[in-house]
This record gives sequence, C-alpha cells and structure tokens, in this order.
Amino acid sequence: MKIEMRLAALNDLDVLTSLDTVTPTYSERTKEIKQWIDANECFVACHNNEIAAYGVFNYHFFRSGMIEMIMVGTAFRKKGVGAALLCYFIDICTTPKIWATTNLSNQVMQRLLSQANFSPSGYIHNLDDNDPELVFVKFLA
Repeated sequence: MKIEMRLAALNDLDVLTSLDTVTPTYSERTKEIKQWIDANECFVACHNNEIAAYGVFNYHFFRSGMIEMIMVGTAFRKKGVGAALLCYFIDICTTPKIWATTNLSNQVMQRLLSQANFSPSGYIHNLDDNDPELVFVKFLA
C-alpha cells in the first residue's frame, strides 16, 4: 500500500471530522481539527488520493517534537497507515527527541509506539477519568 503524506487543508475538514472517532462524543473536535489545520500542524496520510488517516505534530511540548495524535480511518486500520504516519513524523522532526502520549486504554497506539522504539517516560493522571495518559519518548540521532 503506497501512502502519501501532506499537510491537511481546510477543504479536508469534513473528511477528517468523519473519520475521527472522537467527534461523535466531543462537540469541540471539529473546531480543534480546524485549529490544527490553520496552524499547519495537521497532516494527512492518503492512499489512492483518499484520506486514510490524519495526525497532529508540533513543537509545543517543551520545544520538542510532539505527536499530539494519530487517527486512522476504520477502513484503513491494521494496514500500516498509522505506522507510516508515525514514521513520517519521526522523519520531519528537527529536535533531538520526539514525544507522544496515549491513554492507558489505547493498546493499539502503545504497540505502535513500542514497535517504533519509543520508550515509556512517565504518565499523567486526571486528564481523562480513570484512564491515565502514558508519555513516550524517542531519542533521534
């Protein structure tokens, strides 16, 4: 599967909102996606010109590269799209460390980070009720 990466554009908003699993239960998500697009922090992974996933990457976490999120469309899961987006973020990172977080309940993201040689670096309680946020880091050459 050939996957192409690009910055998200405002005309991608409806597609990104539709593939985002958080949108149905969190009314502010569409607004967040738009803000990420406007800030040039939102990237899409496309397969055959169809958006398969999106991710948010920035340098807001102590001025280091930070993967804020990766969201893969249901039809594209378990096909390497999330891994491709993760590798893309590692490739474009300009700092010596790249960080990512995920909920304790998100076993899929934890496996993805582990396979990309990210190391556990701590956790944060009380962001989501009864679901701590795990922090991961990867040291880049």
